[in-house]
Amino acid sequence: TTTRSLTCPPCAMPSCVFWVPLHFILRGWRSTLHPFYCDKSKSFIHKSAEYGTITINENTTRYLPDAHDHACKIAIVGDSMAWGWEVDDHDTWANLLASHVDAELVNWAVPGYNLLQVLETIDQLQSYDGFIYLFFENDGDIDHTAGAVASWSAIVTHLHAQQVQHDIYTLPDEQMRELLTTLPRNIFVFGFSLPYTRRMAAFYPIHIIPFYDSAYHLNSTDWHPNPMGHRLIFEAVYGQISTFINQVCASKTQSRSVYAQ
Repeated sequence: TTTRSLTCPPCAMPSCVFWVPLHFILRGWRSTLHPFYCDKSKSFIHKSAEYGTITINENTTRYLPDAHDHACKIAIVGDSMAWGWEVDDHDTWANLLASHVDAELVNWAVPGYNLLQVLETIDQLQSYDGFIYLFFENDGDIDHTAGAVASWSAIVTHLHAQQVQHDIYTLPDEQMRELLTTLPRNIFVFGFSLPYTRRMAAFYPIHIIPFYDSAYHLNSTDWHPNPMGHRLIFEAVYGQISTFINQVCASKTQSRSVYAQ
C-alpha cells in the first residue's frame, strides 16, 4: 500500500509536469488540479513552500507516510476534505489517524468527488474490511460537464437528456437519502456541523463534528483545513473511529477463527 513506484512517460525534461496517466483520468483526476510531476521513486508529487509535499501513489491513492501494513485494511473515501487539499502528506487527518490505529489505512479520496463516486469507489474495494467516509456539503453536487465513469454515467446521460443548463446539478434530498442508505454496514461516516450535513444526518447516522472556520484552521486560499484544522479533525473523530476500527478488525479475526475451526 505504501509503494510509490511508477514508470514515467518519456520526455526531454527530468519530470513531466501536468502529465496524468489514463487510470488517473478514469478516477476523475484532472491534470489542472496541481502542477504534479512524475517521479520514478515517488509517484506524482507536488511541492510548494507554503503547503509542503503532496504525493499521489501510482494506484491514485493519497500517500500516507505513517500507514503500516496490517491484515485489517480500512479505506478512506470522500472528496478534497478527506484527501487533504493543500496539506503536506504528514499533516492530513488521514495520516494522523493512520499512525494511531491498529489497522492499515488507505486514502482513496479524490478532490471533487460526490456521493455517487464514493459509492462507486466502495463498490470497487470489496476486499477492504471497512470504510471511513468524510461527508461534505457538496457531496450531492454532480458536475455533468465532466466525463462520466462507470456506475454514475447513467445519471449524467439523464442530465444531458433533460438539457440541464447548469454545470453543477444538486441531487434532491430524497435521492441523497436513498443513496446514503446504500452505503455498506461496515462504514463510519462523519461530517461537519453545517446545514446540509445536519439535514442528511436526520435520516442517516452521520457523526457530526464542529466546523473549524477561523483563519487559524483554514488555508490561505480557500476554506479547506490547514494542518491545524486537520489536527482538530483527527482529535474530534479519533475516539469513535478507533472504536469502529477495533470492532471491524475484531469481527474479521473472529470470522477467521470460526472458519479455521
